Amino acid sequence: MGLMRPGGCDVTLKQLLYFVRIAEAGSINQAAKRLGVAQSAVTRQLQILEVGLGSALFSRGKSGVQLTEQGVAFLPYAREVSQLLEAAVREVSGASRAEATQMSVDKPFLRSAGRTISDGRQHG
Repeated sequence: MGLMRPGGCDVTLKQLLYFVRIAEAGSINQAAKRLGVAQSAVTRQLQILEVGLGSALFSRGKSGVQLTEQGVAFLPYAREVSQLLEAAVREVSGASRAEATQMSVDKPFLRSAGRTISDGRQHG
């Protein structure tokens, strides 16, 4: 089950995390490689997210993707959720900072997170 938006669209953590990784990579293909999943899986989750939100989050071109105005507005929220999830996982698991970057809740999308949070209260 995902997070509910007004109007009834479920937004999943996987979709949010894939969206953040695509934005960081500037390419669906590069994001998929960094995540260790098939490009088609990343593309599909992005499509589901965009349809559910009723907005294109990226404009697509031969040289990659660019955030749309809606994507720019959505990105800080998606990053914050991603960071909070990573902090919660570290807190509950009791992992050290070195272990935190190696941990994963769902290996395909948290394995390459690479971002650290100094404490669980920091927000994006």
